[in-house]
Amino acid sequence: MNPRRLAIIRIGIILIISLGFATTIILLLNIHKKVFSLVQHIVDSERMSRIFFIDSLLPNNNFAKKSFIFSSLFAVVIHLKQIIFGDDVKEDIFEHVSEGFFLTSSLLFLIIPFYLKNLTNLKKQKILIRNLLIMAGLALMFIFLEEISYGQHLFGWESSGVFETYNFQNETNLHNFINPFYRFIYPTLGFGLFAVCSILWFFYKDHKPIWLEFLTPHKSLIILAFFMAASTYKGHSESFEHLLALFALLYGWRLILILRNPKSSINIEKK
Repeated sequence: MNPRRLAIIRIGIILIISLGFATTIILLLNIHKKVFSLVQHIVDSERMSRIFFIDSLLPNNNFAKKSFIFSSLFAVVIHLKQIIFGDDVKEDIFEHVSEGFFLTSSLLFLIIPFYLKNLTNLKKQKILIRNLLIMAGLALMFIFLEEISYGQHLFGWESSGVFETYNFQNETNLHNFINPFYRFIYPTLGFGLFAVCSILWFFYKDHKPIWLEFLTPHKSLIILAFFMAASTYKGHSESFEHLLALFALLYGWRLILILRNPKSSINIEKK
């Protein structure tokens, strides 16, 4: 273990001990109750709940609340990992989890078009939705295959030819041929996605049509989207990839639930 890694681990242990000590003091002095009471006087909790925990396309379903809690906690953990250990740690548990997320979300997006028969009165929009979902599914499958270097990480073969000569990590994939451009690509993707979601969530001028409401990610992913953007400020970011994988999974999962829910307003005939 090199000195830099050892120093990082020591700092991490100190931070964990400090966090435990601070938590004990907070609980003993009931500071958390005072803070919670103050927040309740400042924040309209009922309105916040309606915005982030209620999904108009999934009535009587608490998926949005679970999605908000899980995605927010995951984003915080990934961000703390980036702060403590840096963003150059590869082949850890989060790397394998994100690969699984990409694969699962890809399959979800490719399965969703089979449920679009429920949209009986949205013929033109249904074709657009189907094409967008298939392209998203194929893109996510491509990302998954790139992440595992088309099986190289699983079977451990050696790179050869152009992959050995020109690939920056000597791996059998395409995305490591353009590493110098990541300083522009990742921030564009991270901040671009957050900007588009913010416009659709809070600044859309008119009432969104039902098909656009269906395709728009739910507001419960706002914390996750924010951390996705924040994690790309230095360019290439493993943290961004982990968060994007979860974003795609929760997004696709919600679409499946909407189409399978007979009480969802997306399944009610609308023009």
